[in-house]
Amino acid sequence: MRSFQKPVLTLLLILLALPFGNAHAQSRNKIQEIVVEGTKQASSALVVIQSGLQVGSMLSADNTAEAVRKLWSLGIFSDVRVLREEVENGVKVIIRVSELPVVNSITVSGFKEFKEQEIINAISLTRNKAIGERTVARMRRQILEMYQAKGFLLANLDFEMNPLPEDSTRVDVAISIVEGRKVKINKIEFDGNQSVSSGKLKKVMETKEDRWYRSGDFKKETLEKDKETIVRFYKTQGYRDASVLSDSLVVNPKNDDITLLVKVNEGQKYKFGKATIEGNSVFPDEEMLAFIPYAEGDTFNEDLILRAYYEMVVHYNDAGYLNAAINPIQVAHDDTVDVHFDVAEGNISNIAKVIIEGNTKTIDKVIRREIELFPGESFNRTKFEESARKLRVLNFFAQDEAGVQPNYTFAENGKDVNLIFKVKERQTGMASVGAGFSERDKLVGTLSFTNANLFGRGQSLSFNWDMGTRRKALQIGFSEPWLFDTKTSFSFDLYNIERNDYTSAFEQERRRGGYVRVGRQLRWPDNSRLYLSYRLEDIDYSNPSSYYSYYLQTGKTSSLSLMFLRDTRNQYEFATNGARTSATVEIAGGPLGGEQSYYKYLLNNEFYTPLFWNLSLCARSRIGFLKGYQGDSWVSYSERFMPG
Repeated sequence: MRSFQKPVLTLLLILLALPFGNAHAQSRNKIQEIVVEGTKQASSALVVIQSGLQVGSMLSADNTAEAVRKLWSLGIFSDVRVLREEVENGVKVIIRVSELPVVNSITVSGFKEFKEQEIINAISLTRNKAIGERTVARMRRQILEMYQAKGFLLANLDFEMNPLPEDSTRVDVAISIVEGRKVKINKIEFDGNQSVSSGKLKKVMETKEDRWYRSGDFKKETLEKDKETIVRFYKTQGYRDASVLSDSLVVNPKNDDITLLVKVNEGQKYKFGKATIEGNSVFPDEEMLAFIPYAEGDTFNEDLILRAYYEMVVHYNDAGYLNAAINPIQVAHDDTVDVHFDVAEGNISNIAKVIIEGNTKTIDKVIRREIELFPGESFNRTKFEESARKLRVLNFFAQDEAGVQPNYTFAENGKDVNLIFKVKERQTGMASVGAGFSERDKLVGTLSFTNANLFGRGQSLSFNWDMGTRRKALQIGFSEPWLFDTKTSFSFDLYNIERNDYTSAFEQERRRGGYVRVGRQLRWPDNSRLYLSYRLEDIDYSNPSSYYSYYLQTGKTSSLSLMFLRDTRNQYEFATNGARTSATVEIAGGPLGGEQSYYKYLLNNEFYTPLFWNLSLCARSRIGFLKGYQGDSWVSYSERFMPG
C-alpha cells in the first residue's frame, strides 16, 4: 500500500496546481489598455473599434492576426502593427499604423479614345480618398482593360502622386496615358483545322481581317465570343469534341503587321445514332420524337438537338405544362452519338392574373383585348408570344425591346402563373405645319394632325389640309378597330382634292368623295381580317383636251370592294420578320349606279426577313387587273394603274 501512496499524492498535487497555473497565464494576457499611434486623418476610436480588441479581453495570436487583417482591409494604411507591452495584471496593446496619403486633385492627360470623366468614373477615384500602391495597381489594371477592350493593346500609363508642400498627407494624382495605335488584325490563321477550311471559320467570326472596305479592329471580348462561336460551328459539322486550344497575336517586325493565330483541336467526326425518350405520359413517344429534325446516320449537329429540345418544351408549354423540363442526354460510342430525352412533365400551370404595367395613356381594355390568354385558362406559350406580337403591331408602344416586355411570375401556390405585359408608350399624336415644293404641284403648304391612339382608346383620327398654287386638298379620316368592343372594325374617310394639271391634258381635276369600311377578324387563318368597303366619288375634269377627252371621263364612281388581309409582321414599323398579304376585289357601276363600270383585282405581298446586324430585307410585289364591263371597255384615267 505504501508503495502506491507517494505517486498518487504527487499526481494529485500536479492536477491541483494546473488550474492555478492557467489562471496566472491568462491574467498575464489580459488587455488592460489599448493605445493607437501614428494616426493623423483617421480617428483613434475608429481604429480600436475596427481592430476588434477590447480592454478586459485576452490577447492571443489569433485575435492579434485578426486585428491586423481588419485594419489592413480598411485600405487607408500603408503599415499596421499590433505590439504588446507587459504591465501590472496584464498587457498594454499598442496599435501602430502608418496612414496612406489622400487624394487632393486628379488630372488625366494623353487620352483621346475616352473622355476624362469616363476614365475617372471607371477607376472610382475621388478627392479625399486614400491612395497607395495597391490602389494604383488596381486602377492601372482597370484603365488598361478599358483600352484593351477597344483594341489598344499597346496602351501604357503612368501614375504620379505629388505631395502638397504645405501638407504631405495630401497628394495631387496625375495620370499620364500613352494610348498607342489601335491594333488591327492584318491576317487570321488557324492551326489544327484539318477538316474545316480556314475560310469557313473566318466567316463565322466577328473579328475580321483589316481591309479597305471593313475594319480589322481587335477587341478581346469579341475574340472570346468568336472562340465560342468556332466551337459551336464545329459542333454543327459533326465535331462534337472540338475545342479552341489557344490564341495569340504575332507581330511581324518588318512591317508591324499583326496576325491572329488560333489553334484548334477538331477531334473526331460523329454521326447521329438512336433517339429515345423517357418520362413522357401526356404525349406518346411518336408525337414527341416527331419534333426531331434529323435521322439516324446523319452528321452530328448539336443545333438540331437544341431545336428538338425547344420544340418539345414549347409543345408542353402550349398544353399548360410550364414547369416541364427536358434534358437531352448525349451518349457517344465509337463515332456515333445516341440522344436520350429525359422528360419531367410537372403539373399544369393555370393563369392566375393578367397584369398590365407601364400604360399611362392607353386604357387597360385596349391592351387586354389583344391578349389571347385569360385567367383560369392553362398557360400557352405560343399564345403568350403571339399576344406580345399583337401589342407591338398596334404601334402604340416604342418599337424596341422596351416597347413591349412580356414576362410571367409564379403565383403564391408555386404552380399557377401571373402574366405580366410591361409596355412603354410612344408618341401617337402628331400635329405639323409645313411647306413643300415639287415640279408638278409647285409650292404647297400643309397643315396636318394625326392621332393613332385617340384618348387612349385605340381609335385613329387624321386631318390633312394642303393649300398651294396647283393643289388643294382636304382629308378627314376616322377608325375604330373594336366597334362596340367586338372584333368588328369601322372606319371612314372623306376628301376633297383639286389639282391643276401641269400638262395640256386638262385644266383642273376635282375629286370629292369618301368611303366607309367595315372589317372583321377571322378565326382562320390566324392574324387575318375581311373588309367590306363602299366608295362614292365624284370626278370632274374641266376643259379636257380633245386628245385626252376620251380617257378623262367625268361623273360619279360607286364601288363595292371586298379585301382579305393577313398580317404576321413582328412589329408595325421596321419589321424584321413576317409578311403582309392582301387580296382585293372591287366592282363599280351596274346595280351600284354611277358613270364608271369596271371590275378590279389587286394582290399585294410584302415579305420581311432578317439579314445581318440590324438590317432586314423587304420584298414587295403588286399584281393588278382592271377591265370595264359595260358599254365602252375604256376605264377612266383616274382608275387606271400608273407606273412608279
